[in-house]
Amino acid sequence: MTGGRRVVIGVGNDYRRDDGVGPRLVAALTALPDLADVELFTSDGEPSRMLDLWSGAELAVVVDTLRAPGRPAGTWFEVDLGTAVLPEPAAAGTHGAGLGTAVRLGEVLDRLPRRLVVLVVCGAEFGFGVGLSAPVQAALVPVSERVRELVIHR
Repeated sequence: MTGGRRVVIGVGNDYRRDDGVGPRLVAALTALPDLADVELFTSDGEPSRMLDLWSGAELAVVVDTLRAPGRPAGTWFEVDLGTAVLPEPAAAGTHGAGLGTAVRLGEVLDRLPRRLVVLVVCGAEFGFGVGLSAPVQAALVPVSERVRELVIHR
C-alpha cells in the first residue's frame, strides 16, 4: 500500500490471558522490516484513545479478542467497517463496547480513518494471568499475515 497513514492497533490486556492477543500481535509485528512505515500501537480499548490513534489515517486495522460462545477459541474473522457494523455491546467481546463507542463517536466527530478493519480472534481464557491459550497463540500467524496483507497491499 502506498500513500496515506496506516495504523495497526492491538487492543487488549496482557494480564488477562487471551485478552492479550492484540498487544502480543503488535509486539510481533514490530520486528518486521516491511512494516517500518506502519504505525503500531497497543490500547486498552478506551474510546477517546482509539480516536486519537486512528484519526487522520488512511487505514486502521484493529486486532481484538472476543468471547464467543459456540465459536472455538482461535477462530478469527474480519469486519470491514465500510461494509458492516459492530455487534451491540451485549454481544461484543471484552472491548466491543469501547470499540463500538469509539466508532460511533468517530462518526459524529468526523474522526474515523478512511477505512477501518477489525480482526477479531475468539478467545476462551480471560482470567487473570499471562500467556495466550494454545488455540489463540496459533491464530497469531494467520492474523498477522492478514494484517500484513491489509497494510502492505491496497
